[in-house]
Amino acid sequence: DEVTASFANALSDLAFLGHSISEAQMPDVGPSPLVVNAIAGEVWEVHRALRERGEIYGEDVAIRVDDCAAKTENEIAEGRDWQLTLRDRFATAFADFDLIVTPTVPVRSKRIGEEMIGALHYRTVLSWFSYVANHAHIPAIAMPLLGTGSPPLSLQAMAPAGGEALLLSLARTLEREGISGFRPAPTKNQE
Repeated sequence: DEVTASFANALSDLAFLGHSISEAQMPDVGPSPLVVNAIAGEVWEVHRALRERGEIYGEDVAIRVDDCAAKTENEIAEGRDWQLTLRDRFATAFADFDLIVTPTVPVRSKRIGEEMIGALHYRTVLSWFSYVANHAHIPAIAMPLLGTGSPPLSLQAMAPAGGEALLLSLARTLEREGISGFRPAPTKNQE
């Protein structure tokens, strides 16, 4: 609820600053288990020699690397097709929109020692919005929103390839207007 309210406020702030706000319809863009297939070949290529030499990994990392090693060529191709679909959907959306904004993460924080947030593993939840930008090969920027508590909630903006200047311009504007900005974490004495 906090993220939803904060995002709605950020959209209102953007509209107040003169931005036109419309909802992009991208129903097949979002987190997918195919992300593992998409990166499996590269993950295994990077870690193969280390695993074959018997290098020690933490259990959670070893499981993830070995899962990647077990992917078939067909599964990897399916993951790459998913990436191409993402890229196509964003290219289509950017024909109509200069930027696409989302929350950066859908929750305020993760409790140390807990693997799950709701019914999902924390890695899935915490990368919910950001990893699609990575796999779509588009630039993105996360901007902490002032006045949203600690840790601050954050707005992510994504632009078409080559749109880094547009993202930085937006970030500068939001900082100048006091909507986004950096505040150091409280020290032990300030708590």
